[in-house]
Amino acid sequence: MREPPQISVIVPVYNSADTIKACIDSILAQTTASLQLVVVNDGSSDSSGAICDGFAHRDHRVTVIHQTNKGRTEARRMGVEKAAGEWVCFVDSDDTLPPNALHFLLTGVTADTDIVFGNGYSLQSEKRSRIPIDEFRHLAVRAEGMIGVPWGSLYRRNILTPWLFDLPRHIMMGEDYLFWLRLVFTTEKPVSVVYEKVYDKGDDHTSDSFKWTAGYCYELNELRKASIPDAVRSEYEPDMLEDRLANMFSVAQWSRSSEWADSPYYRELLDDMASQGRQLSLKNRLFLSLPALWLRRLYAWTSQHLRYVLFLSVVGIAMLLLNLLDAPTLSDDIIYRFKWNADESAAVEPIKNIGDLFSSQFTHYFTTNGRFSVNLLAQTFLVFVPPVVTQVLNSLLFVVLLHFCCCLIAKPGRRLFVAIMACTLLFVVFQGFRTTMVWSLGAFNYLWVLVATLGFLLFLRGEGWEVRGERAQPYSHPSPLTAYLSPLAIFVGWSHEGLALPLSVAFAAWLIFGGGIQPPQGTPLLWRGRERLLLVFYMIGCCLCILSPGVWNRTTEAISLQSRLLSGALNCVSNIRVTWLLLIVLFIKAKRNVAVKAVSTALPTVRPVRTISYAYLALATSLGIVLLCGTNLERVAFYTDFIAMLLLLHLLQDLLSAKWQKRLMVAGCVLMLLSFVPAWMVRKENHDSWLLAERQMQEPGRELIAVTTPIRGENAVMDYFRDHYANPSFEFGFYCSYMGFDATDINMRCAARLYGKQKMYFMPEDVVRHAEADSTAYTNYELDNHGTLYIWQLPPTSHISPPTSNTIDSLVFILNDEDPSTLSPIQRLVAYNDNTYLLDDFHYEVVNIGTHNYLVFTRPTTNIYRRIKDIKYFKKQ
Repeated sequence: MREPPQISVIVPVYNSADTIKACIDSILAQTTASLQLVVVNDGSSDSSGAICDGFAHRDHRVTVIHQTNKGRTEARRMGVEKAAGEWVCFVDSDDTLPPNALHFLLTGVTADTDIVFGNGYSLQSEKRSRIPIDEFRHLAVRAEGMIGVPWGSLYRRNILTPWLFDLPRHIMMGEDYLFWLRLVFTTEKPVSVVYEKVYDKGDDHTSDSFKWTAGYCYELNELRKASIPDAVRSEYEPDMLEDRLANMFSVAQWSRSSEWADSPYYRELLDDMASQGRQLSLKNRLFLSLPALWLRRLYAWTSQHLRYVLFLSVVGIAMLLLNLLDAPTLSDDIIYRFKWNADESAAVEPIKNIGDLFSSQFTHYFTTNGRFSVNLLAQTFLVFVPPVVTQVLNSLLFVVLLHFCCCLIAKPGRRLFVAIMACTLLFVVFQGFRTTMVWSLGAFNYLWVLVATLGFLLFLRGEGWEVRGERAQPYSHPSPLTAYLSPLAIFVGWSHEGLALPLSVAFAAWLIFGGGIQPPQGTPLLWRGRERLLLVFYMIGCCLCILSPGVWNRTTEAISLQSRLLSGALNCVSNIRVTWLLLIVLFIKAKRNVAVKAVSTALPTVRPVRTISYAYLALATSLGIVLLCGTNLERVAFYTDFIAMLLLLHLLQDLLSAKWQKRLMVAGCVLMLLSFVPAWMVRKENHDSWLLAERQMQEPGRELIAVTTPIRGENAVMDYFRDHYANPSFEFGFYCSYMGFDATDINMRCAARLYGKQKMYFMPEDVVRHAEADSTAYTNYELDNHGTLYIWQLPPTSHISPPTSNTIDSLVFILNDEDPSTLSPIQRLVAYNDNTYLLDDFHYEVVNIGTHNYLVFTRPTTNIYRRIKDIKYFKKQ
């Protein structure tokens, strides 16, 4: 005959097929061997009962009780009846226990205690391991900290009388508080307090949908008074008043004033306060006097999350200060103001009306890329909206992005941690911040897309479940609102293939392999659950994006697989950062022997889609795009790191103690503050450079624009911040997407047309000033001060007017021999083997400065530049 277990863990289960396995696994993996698990299947209609029975067949410690649906409180009572252990612990079916939870709770067990309170960390003012029962009763009546939830604590079984669970079925908010209220009056022994982490809370579906009313609070208060013995009730009247006030504020948040202003609950509350010589504070009176329901909700939410709101406000102001210094770039920001032409050599035409806008998008979709919705927004704002409006809106959207991240992954009490760490990672760690968040066009392609996508995921999560009675129901027919809004998901999926494709792959995998929700027979496919309808439309939008002719034009370019993989590898090394951090954290987590938990937490995109496989499938798909896109650009890796960031922060909330989370928050704020000042300085520098160039562009008849750009190498710190926070308006170099000295380039032609000129070209200011001041300057080829352009004065030739690159037949670099054995492995990989290098005509042009013509050409890549012996050009005859 087996010895009775020391602890009986009781788990009430109702339609929890997606979470109950992880819950039971975490309980059975506890380090204590003397354990009984009592699972009460409370009339589940899904596969929860079968899953629990499977555990009972495999493990003798598991006992399963099946009953008709009676509610969670009654299920706990039934579990206590079947419990054989001296101590009882409650666990909800969507929660888990850390590996040593029961061990830590047992450290609080003594002969003279009946209760071990395991959520001691929530009692901010208490640091004692034992609290006298008289003091603890006052804490319980006030519902201090986490007192008022049954989970996370140990109770001696003989004090868990049926009276503790004798509550009306419809009392589903506050029933746990009443349980504790009755519990603390069943013993006279002191309460042991454990401060280690002993519980991992999952999602609470019921509290999200419950609406407080004055009538409900009145009944709850009557039960509260009946739960305290008559002889001592007056002693606890002041404590009860605190919780009654909190209930009243909940009523005011969810009910119109007409429903509670004259209610018995509110009148009795005011009378009791007056009898105790108390009055509502000015803050409380202001809250209750607000006329509109939405104002009271906003006020309450702001008061509850004051530090969070203040942080987001500071971030919004900081982003506005950066965005107001935004300077357009000659690439994209200018060209997006014009109608797209399949033939880039055709005359450029500015967008003047809505017809031009859609005509441009039609061409863009078939020639460049498939991002119809985001490109339409970008051209609309760049053409028709003043820049300051866009800058303010981008600052606001950055705040919304942080808030959406918190709504999606933050656990209770962790909003501020998630917000600060997400902002720190985005602002300080991400490689592509300047080209995705503080660049005019980049903000549309990344910031706007992320806000729309996270908003879609949040809406999807809310539509995937409906609360009926006491528990979340995993299936319902689409509401009229969902049916109406579902087609809008097309435009979210149609925004950017870099994010839509990874999510669509994960969604499709869930629909095919993981959709455990079984709809009624005969329900049409598209209407089988609200989330399915939204996902299908989202994936349609993704297909419209990735299957566009423009995307296929890019993907079928003549780039070998080897070159694509090489560029992808460089991207992973130089531009991906947060993904590496995530891998390191997962490795540490596995080393700490909690690998099971590492594969049971996930980015909660849709509530049924909660297993790690779908979240990491999206990350893996995004990483595949980076590896195969064939472009080594920092912004290409942005979405990959963003998905990794959400997963990383979701894990860190479990991995780190409250103390370490506070330390990280302080460190993050310090890093952001130290980064903001130089970031603002380099953006001011870039903005001033643009204003100087713009004044020249506005001068009638001026074609040559002298632009100022900072010289690299003079200050390494400022160079770093220029690379990370300022997207230069003007660039000269081998890898530039446009050549500022080429007046025939599409970007230059658009800029010229925008400022009412026939043609316009740009040169570094140092070159222009030197050439104008000295007629003998650059008689032989010389680099400019930045070391990116060669300047070579051409001999006077009367027939070169106007000067163009067509007058030069070819430009050749004569190279020195190079011994491969002297090169590093990376240098050998990209070594150039010939002794001559022909520069393509995209990288050189003949320009006129003052009275002379100059051959201007870019410095070649390092593997060529280090070997240059001589340079020759050949004129056309």
